[in-house]
Amino acid sequence: MNDVLLKQAGGGNYFNELLARIRDIRSSENWIERLDAFLKLNEYEILTHPGMISHEAGLKKAHAEYDKYREKSNNELSLVEKHFLNSLDHTMDKLIGES
Repeated sequence: MNDVLLKQAGGGNYFNELLARIRDIRSSENWIERLDAFLKLNEYEILTHPGMISHEAGLKKAHAEYDKYREKSNNELSLVEKHFLNSLDHTMDKLIGES
């Protein structure tokens, strides 16, 4: 079924049919070719070899980078925390102004 027919079938059916098509692609024998075509279309490089970094080395690097990020961000307030403190300040100003 093409997209035009799917949309004409109705809102709920369109998404169910679309999900079914995606499941068909993922379970088909040529899913690797379809994935490669998608990647080429979107100008991504396709890895044609097993890579040069071991799983363990990749994990070690990822953990080290995350530790650096966490250490750097531990002393910084998140955006939510900043908004919360601004809200408290605003509320305090209102309360002090009312008395």
